[in-house]
Amino acid sequence: MNLEKLIETFFAGVPRYTHLATIGRGAMGVVFKARDGELDEDVAIKVLFPSLEVDDPEILARFKREIHLNRKIKHPNVARLHDFGMSGDFPFITMEFIPGRNLRTLIEEEGPMGLDPARAISILRQVCLGTHAAHLAGVIHRDLKSSNVIVDEGGGVAILDFGLARSSEGKGVTLGSTFLGTPHYVSPEQALGKPVDTRTDIYSIGVVAYETLTGTLPFTGDSQLAIAMKHVTQPVPEDLALFPGVTPELYAIVRRAMAKDPADRFPSAAAMEAALAVAQHRPSSGGTRIEPKPVELPPPTVEAAPAEPPVAPAQPAAQARPARRPVVLVVEDEEDHRAEAAEALRSGGCLVREATSGAAALELLHREPPDLILMDTTLPGLDGFDTTRVIKSQPALAQIPVLLTTPKLDRSQYAFGIQSGAADLLNRPYAPAALLTLVWKSLSLAGFEPPPGMPPAPLSESSPSVPKLV
Repeated sequence: MNLEKLIETFFAGVPRYTHLATIGRGAMGVVFKARDGELDEDVAIKVLFPSLEVDDPEILARFKREIHLNRKIKHPNVARLHDFGMSGDFPFITMEFIPGRNLRTLIEEEGPMGLDPARAISILRQVCLGTHAAHLAGVIHRDLKSSNVIVDEGGGVAILDFGLARSSEGKGVTLGSTFLGTPHYVSPEQALGKPVDTRTDIYSIGVVAYETLTGTLPFTGDSQLAIAMKHVTQPVPEDLALFPGVTPELYAIVRRAMAKDPADRFPSAAAMEAALAVAQHRPSSGGTRIEPKPVELPPPTVEAAPAEPPVAPAQPAAQARPARRPVVLVVEDEEDHRAEAAEALRSGGCLVREATSGAAALELLHREPPDLILMDTTLPGLDGFDTTRVIKSQPALAQIPVLLTTPKLDRSQYAFGIQSGAADLLNRPYAPAALLTLVWKSLSLAGFEPPPGMPPAPLSESSPSVPKLV
């Protein structure tokens, strides 16, 4: 069936939707941009060719399963799926339409020699955060690649196609009994048909990182089998270190993510994101850093009042398992919100200091640097985003993780926060458990041990094992 006839036939069966454009077409099906007349918004519709339901029922089962898997993941860096339906013989999924380009297209059009490292790190951090959210929900992507990552005009990232790691015949290869979707991004254990866990996605993110920084893929070959086997046998090309702005720290991150043995990779996507955040703001000769937007600091109008007795200054994050309670600086101008956050943090084993403005926080930071900063984005004067930029521009403060809270957390806000240097963002109002989960995620990566009764922190450098997910 030609495309024009397919469009006519499909949309005749779903009068709710009006065809606007054809986004892409492949061996499994086609993706349309359409107008949802009931919700009055644009959506993307992924349509599966009817013959696949007969020829390979498992593909249809995976197609339906994508809705189930996606609904388990709640994160700004994962594209939202809406529903599954049928138009005659055509199975389809409706999903969020994201204006933007996939990362592969972005690289081809703007960075044939690789994107600027500062921009690349912002994108890669968001890929890690979205992937980590999926892993926490028990989902392994298994087919992460640059064409499955959408980047919008504001730099926001959305990962697509969770649960559809299998392609149609002719678009993958089989080694043993294991089907490979895209051999350019496949992990060694996938290529060898071994069991996979979350670290297979970390390997694929490493490949995407190499591609984003250089404009090319690390391994090519005459056949899909040859490419897949290079992932098993060949080291990461050393020419990555020669690209402008690729610091030794960034080079080491990519090499570790692409380690042949899963045990040698980052233990979690959260750990890889934390390493990228450090590399993003660590000064290095020859490296490219995000420069802070010039900000004129107003004189502090409110003195920062310590909420706890004075404690020793925070030790560097590199020190493993500090033998003390972590110190969190809460920066919030509304007294009720500040008190709620402080109460939750104290109940979670933290010492708390408080500041009521960005300027007051900066003054306190230079006197008594904490282990983590929890800051609202809507501060008067110097807001949370600008304060974060100032913090990350100071070598003595840049390694302190910043968590931002915001009354409206959408993809653009999330991207803006990551670009400013935040470790993560949290929608306000929030449950104390949600706050403590994010706080201890960052503190655990810095070497602190969560107190008994706290939710288990995401896998960090000291984690002994990695759960296998489905």
